[in-house]
Amino acid sequence: FIGVIPYIALQLDAITESINLITPNTQDSSGTVGFYVAALMALFAILFGTRTLNLTDKHPGLLLTIAAESVIKLVALWVVGIFVCYFLFDGIFIGTTRIVELRNSMFLACAAYLAAVLATLDTWGNHGLWFAMCIFMSARSLLLGLLYPRIERLAAST
Repeated sequence: FIGVIPYIALQLDAITESINLITPNTQDSSGTVGFYVAALMALFAILFGTRTLNLTDKHPGLLLTIAAESVIKLVALWVVGIFVCYFLFDGIFIGTTRIVELRNSMFLACAAYLAAVLATLDTWGNHGLWFAMCIFMSARSLLLGLLYPRIERLAAST
């Protein structure tokens, strides 16, 4: 039960901040918004079967609520991903038009990975592999971050 409290506090804060962002002029009443959100969350938990304090009881209503929330979040993430790919960045095929730059950044990241494996595998063992994977991911993100403005500029010119 104690492990759930930070999750509930995080949900309360996220809902309160979302309401404050959406509605105008809520800077002066942010405490009351949090209170109303907490009251609604408590009412929602009471209505969906968490009235008992016995942790061995099953709560099918609460499980259904969590499952429905997860499906809604997955659909929302999917919709945001589609929007970003097709409307914000002009499609998902920007990588196929500038394949040389992406290939070269992958080669450099692989070279950093192999150097890290050769340097750490003998002394660190399996931890060296994990360290090398972290080096690979870091090099990949840094190289893509450095190359992406150039790739975007070249894609816009064609």
